[in-house]
Amino acid sequence: MHFREHQQVARVLLTWPTRPVLGQALAALILDRLQCVDASPTLIPLEIAARQIADAQLVLVVCWVPGRPVCDVDAIAQALKATARALAAAARPWE
Repeated sequence: MHFREHQQVARVLLTWPTRPVLGQALAALILDRLQCVDASPTLIPLEIAARQIADAQLVLVVCWVPGRPVCDVDAIAQALKATARALAAAARPWE
């Protein structure tokens, strides 16, 4: 489902009380991905990193859905990817 095309549903999912549930579900999916990618030690538990990534991504979506300020969908997609990669990298110890 595309959030922008279904703004009424998006408003329900992206606000209290459902947003924390959505954040937890997204964090669980991200945690699965983080665990599959790299088994090396981390600075913080992957559960925390996954929640941080999920919350950062949700903030981008929450701001983008209403279209104020206007932001291109490709820019949001790139920001979602860059944010996730940067936060995942930040959980790994310095070499």
